[in-house]
Amino acid sequence: TPKKDHSVRELSRLTLKLREDLVFTPQTAGGDTYYTIEDPINSKFHRVGLAEYSFISLLDGKTPVGDALRMVARVSPNYALAEHEAAAICKWLVESRLATTEASLLAGESEQQLQQTRSERLHRWNPVFTRVPLLSPDRLCEVLTRWLGWIHAPWAMVAWSLVVVYALYLVATQWDRFAASSEGILAPANWLGVAVSCLVLKFLHEVSHTLACKRYGGAVREVGVML
Repeated sequence: TPKKDHSVRELSRLTLKLREDLVFTPQTAGGDTYYTIEDPINSKFHRVGLAEYSFISLLDGKTPVGDALRMVARVSPNYALAEHEAAAICKWLVESRLATTEASLLAGESEQQLQQTRSERLHRWNPVFTRVPLLSPDRLCEVLTRWLGWIHAPWAMVAWSLVVVYALYLVATQWDRFAASSEGILAPANWLGVAVSCLVLKFLHEVSHTLACKRYGGAVREVGVML
């Protein structure tokens, strides 16, 4: 007689509870629909397919994993998951601290969490990683996105690529002139101008991140300075 798989039976009885602060947002790319999971505490984003979302959304701390699998299979057969797939998802949710089980709550911090805490403490006291939060710019970012969101449109990417190709062509065809004009760029007399230029370019670069984030449905809850 075949042996019973006790791990499967234990998995079917397991209950997971998703964190209540997680934000699930539907997205579409290339005709496929998926969900992003925003973790506001750790400032991380995760991406899951419709099948995974259908299963994860049922994990309320009361519904056993086995019941959730059966509900998905009954309501949406196309999104039914195998037990080993569900096991992998549950393991990922707990390790990513997106969900908890009764056992994980009783056990407290795992070794991985302790290592992460130590790393965070190290960064907190390292002057190179000093962060100075200034304000929450989400509303301002919405206004900027309305005016400048086109920067991340596909046609803008094509236009930018053409400009870069043309610039490379100019450098290649006028290399002697380019090399001669760049020889003294790091001379002491130019340090202030170079520093200001770097700060301005860095600022524009980070603003571009903000525009991309808002264009694709993200939130920008904090802006500040990092050394």
